Amino acid sequence: MLGAAIRSEWYRTTRNRNLLFWAYGVIPLVYFALAATFDISMVLQNGSPKDSDNLRMIARVLNVAGNPVAHLFFAIGAASIVADDYRWETWRLIVPRNGRRSLIAGKFLTYLMLVGLALVLTVIGDRFVAVAAGIVRGQVDWPSVQAVAQASAVFFAAWFELGVLGAAVMFLAILT
Repeated sequence: MLGAAIRSEWYRTTRNRNLLFWAYGVIPLVYFALAATFDISMVLQNGSPKDSDNLRMIARVLNVAGNPVAHLFFAIGAASIVADDYRWETWRLIVPRNGRRSLIAGKFLTYLMLVGLALVLTVIGDRFVAVAAGIVRGQVDWPSVQAVAQASAVFFAAWFELGVLGAAVMFLAILT
C-alpha cells in the first residue's frame, strides 16, 4: 500500500509544474547563477577561485539546508503537497483505498525525494561551475575519493535537516 501511495503522490506532485519550479527548482537555479557569477568573476580577476578545496566548496553549496530563504521555499513545497488534499477535500475519496498513515508517509517520502533531487542538482550545478572555472583558469581540480565520501556525509546531513523541516511543516499543515 505504501508503494502505491508513493507512486500516486509522485505522479500528482510532478504534474504540478508551478510547485516543482518554485519549491524545488528555484534554489538550485539561484545557487547555480550565484556560483557562476562569483566563481567565474574571481577566476577572471585573480586567476584562481576563491576556494580550491573541493570538500569545502561542496559543503558551502550544501549549506542551502541552513539558509532561511531556502527553508522558506522548501517549507512551502512541503505544505503544498499536504494542502492540496485538504483544499479540495479529497482525503475522503482516497482514504478508503489506502490508510491515512500510508498516504501521509507517501507525501513525506515524495517530499524527501524532491528535496534530495534539489540538493543533487545544486551540487551538480556548483561542480559544473567549478569545472568551467578550472577550464578558464587552465587547471581543473577533481575531487578525491575521500572528498566525495565526506561530501556525501555532508549531503545526508543537509538532506536530514530538510527532512526534519518538511516533517514539521507537514505536521503543522495537517493540524491546521
